Amino acid sequence: MNTKDTAIHVSEITYELPKHISKQTGTFLFTAYGCVLFERPVSGGLYVYTATNLKTGRSQILSRRKVRIGRDKFAALVAKVRASAICGNGRFLVDKNPNEKPDRAAVMETANHIFREILPQHGYTVRERQIELMHPTSSPLCWPNVGG
Repeated sequence: MNTKDTAIHVSEITYELPKHISKQTGTFLFTAYGCVLFERPVSGGLYVYTATNLKTGRSQILSRRKVRIGRDKFAALVAKVRASAICGNGRFLVDKNPNEKPDRAAVMETANHIFREILPQHGYTVRERQIELMHPTSSPLCWPNVGG
């Protein structure tokens, strides 16, 4: 896996257990691409790494190992999640149907990721005023009866 792919996969990782997860099958590691990843020890000294899609509930074993996987190897697990049949949408997908209202939190998270992480990696300076204009309360185009 090249450096660019690793960075993309690492940006998908969140270390917050979703509140609606009631049944745990091991130790929570992270969420990525719409899946939650758990580690559980099994007989014989092995560790099993299982991903479960947060929307469908479908699970898939991604890896069995004799040695526990450290955080420095999580990007490789995320790549396996991405390539799996149970993969969901990425964190930064804000696509929607025409009649749906966009999820404001998802849009803001995506915009912040673009302005604070992606653009600076390509030599652009973070401009706080530009980021402020993303917020609906700051932009006259988002005020009622203006711009649409």
